[in-house]
Amino acid sequence: MIICPGCHTPVPGEDKFCGECGAGLQAGSPGSSSLTRDALNVTEVKFRLAGIYYKKGNIKAVIDMCRQVIEVDPNHQEALKMLSQAEQDQPEDTDT
Repeated sequence: MIICPGCHTPVPGEDKFCGECGAGLQAGSPGSSSLTRDALNVTEVKFRLAGIYYKKGNIKAVIDMCRQVIEVDPNHQEALKMLSQAEQDQPEDTDT
């Protein structure tokens, strides 16, 4: 999957245009499921960074990154799920 640079909708990697907004897409190499640099937007970079912070155990940073993602895209389901999980995993004596 790639992310449409126009509307940020996930689109199959083999598509040449976004089915949601019609924007032209630059797909990766044939059969590649990785996102191209042009398709990565700031929101997705922050979400991926939140995942890295999660793996490192930095729950406060996870919560901060997820909140930034949700501020831009309130319907970002993965960020909403990660935020919920991080808030549950957060030690009680740590401020958010």
